[in-house]
Order: sequence, then structure tokens, then C-alpha cells
Amino acid sequence: MSKTGISWQGEKTMPIDIAKIVGCAPKTLRKRFRDELDRGVAEANATVSGYLLAAAKGGNVTAQIFWLKTRAHWRERAANAEVLVRVQHI
Repeated sequence: MSKTGISWQGEKTMPIDIAKIVGCAPKTLRKRFRDELDRGVAEANATVSGYLLAAAKGGNVTAQIFWLKTRAHWRERAANAEVLVRVQHI
């Protein structure tokens, strides 16, 4: 399979559509090019992760928050209602 076929899979083009473009049956495509199809997705994920990390390191706060929530498992917590009640009475 050509580099184009791998990039199509990385762009989440369906194998049935790739098969039409290449000119073979979807079953043949999956049978003969399974590794290339899988690699296309992995390469696309790695590329996007690299861009996200570069944006986060470059100061993009949205990218930093997204990275921490998805990769570092950070979570936002709701404010403790008891603390809010005490603050309102002060």
C-alpha cells in the first residue's frame, strides 16, 4: 500500500472507501494491508499528540488543560457546599 493509503486510514477514511479508490475488495485490503491500516491510525495519533504537546509547551492554556485532563488524569472538583455556606455567613 502506498503512503497515501496509510494517510487515508490516518484520516479515518473507512477501509471500504480506500478499497474503492485503490481498486480492490475491502476484504482483500484488510487481509493484505492490515499492518499498514493499523499503522496509519497510530501515526496520525502520534502526529496530533505531538502538535498538542507543542501547543501546550508553547503556552496554549487550552492545550495545557486538555493535556492534563486527558493524559495526567486531572479532574475538576465541585466546590464544597459546606465551605460556600460558611463563606456566605461571614
